[in-house]
Amino acid sequence: MKSRVTEVYELNKITDDPRFEGFALDEAPSMLGRESLDEDLSPGFGDAEENPNWKQPSLKAKWKPRTTRGRVTEFNDYPCVNMVFPAFSDRAVEALKDFLEPNGELLPIKSKTKTQFFIYNILKVSDALDRKNSEMEFWCDPPTTADGIDHFAFHEAKLQPLSIFRIREEPVMVLVTNTFVDRVHECGLQGFSFRKLWPLPRGVDWQLLPELDADGRKDLKQETLVLQLPLPSKGKAAAVLRIAKFEDEMDGKLAAKRVNSKYYGSYEGHEQVKNVYRMFFSTPDAGKLLKFIRAEIDALQWSPSIAACLRNGPMYAEDAPEKTVLIERK
Repeated sequence: MKSRVTEVYELNKITDDPRFEGFALDEAPSMLGRESLDEDLSPGFGDAEENPNWKQPSLKAKWKPRTTRGRVTEFNDYPCVNMVFPAFSDRAVEALKDFLEPNGELLPIKSKTKTQFFIYNILKVSDALDRKNSEMEFWCDPPTTADGIDHFAFHEAKLQPLSIFRIREEPVMVLVTNTFVDRVHECGLQGFSFRKLWPLPRGVDWQLLPELDADGRKDLKQETLVLQLPLPSKGKAAAVLRIAKFEDEMDGKLAAKRVNSKYYGSYEGHEQVKNVYRMFFSTPDAGKLLKFIRAEIDALQWSPSIAACLRNGPMYAEDAPEKTVLIERK
């Protein structure tokens, strides 16, 4: 029987579904004499462009759990940190530990979640890329870091022992083989986005290929709800504190408890325009979302009236139809 050809995928976090938001790392000093912890975690930082044999430094011996921010759901197994640094839930670590432990370091982080999460510092840097048969351009001499790779080719024999790794030509990319992808699917882990890199016919743009399982994801940002709260000329600071408490209530009420829970929307943030505090929500249905949070809005007892703008389109869609409802203080 012919053995299965090893496949290579780019691993990313899901970015188009608000149920899978990630963490932001609080600012922290470097452990390696650099300017920040971000630089310690950045693969190939400082010498990837000049040193073809760069290695990612180990951080485990000096690591202390770092504080993070973010509305990460308990079922998100791959939230990432600062969008780019891999992070896994304790469930994912248990399911994938035979891949993760030999190829990097699991560094615990602090969060408001019950689930324990870990930043994953990938130490495995492979020379499996077949430079001769790949299509890429280098912008430095000697050629180390590529200025984009249009077509990936790999040495099959060098891929055999790999599961999760980086390559020197594209230091930031997290690459995995099909054995890793299969395990994620077998264990029902959530939050992973995979895009196939190899093998692909020459001329096929891997960046335009759909992500695995993308067909099963729903568009949850079809509409927008904007709450406009007038601020008083006096006591503005106290009013903003009241709104901040309301924002926390919205985060708690809207947080999805399970991946198949009824989803009404997500609070995206605010802006102050003159004396109006504008709160933005993405949602599949602005009317249903407003009905779902109406009791909390009424409990604010805000004066004067709150204007609720229901926009039939995504947050930044130009000329989307919309209507405004005034919510009077009872």
